[in-house]
Amino acid sequence: MDVLRAVDEGEVAAAFLRAELDSPRFREEVLAGRRGWRMGGLFHGLPAAIDWQRVALAPDEVLDILYIDWDWWLKITGGTRSPREAARRIHGGEIAEVEAEQHRRIAARFQSEDPPPELIAVATPTGPNVLVEGHVRLTSLAVYPQYLPERLEVFLGVGDDVGQWSNY
Repeated sequence: MDVLRAVDEGEVAAAFLRAELDSPRFREEVLAGRRGWRMGGLFHGLPAAIDWQRVALAPDEVLDILYIDWDWWLKITGGTRSPREAARRIHGGEIAEVEAEQHRRIAARFQSEDPPPELIAVATPTGPNVLVEGHVRLTSLAVYPQYLPERLEVFLGVGDDVGQWSNY
């Protein structure tokens, strides 16, 4: 992991908003003011004291990011929260609700002139990186790793109390 620069939470919040507006699933909720940064159950227990950075990750580091501790991500990973395991199960046809091909277009955007918004993750100083935002994009990269750039820039927040976040 290469630390590129420190960022403030406002920059991370703006990236979150870009990602949510980029999603047909969440766009209307964001525009109606019902969804946003630090709104809702996703953020329950996420501490305020987080040092945010923009970092560049190698492909293996990207695929080592864990999903949040939510039922859907536990289901598609067999409880591991690993994007690699989700991809294996998707390719194997074990997840009836998801087909591999639906992820190709999303993954391909990482190699396009219109890349998708950045992933946002958090970690404790010694713990794993856990995704806050970008689960479908991370899944797409795991399903089609050939679209992973050599270095992927993401936002990473590190804090001593991040382990208390309900989804860590």
